[in-house]
Amino acid sequence: QKFKEHVLSKGGTENPMDLYKRFRGSEPNIDALLERAGLLKN
Repeated sequence: QKFKEHVLSKGGTENPMDLYKRFRGSEPNIDALLERAGLLKN
């Protein structure tokens, strides 16, 4: 629901990075993606 409210409902009317930061509460971090892909160890 939060993703729908903060990102999808904006329909491209705002900067995607601003929407992401508002949704997540922080800047994006590549570490989670790399860890999930097995390229980074905890």
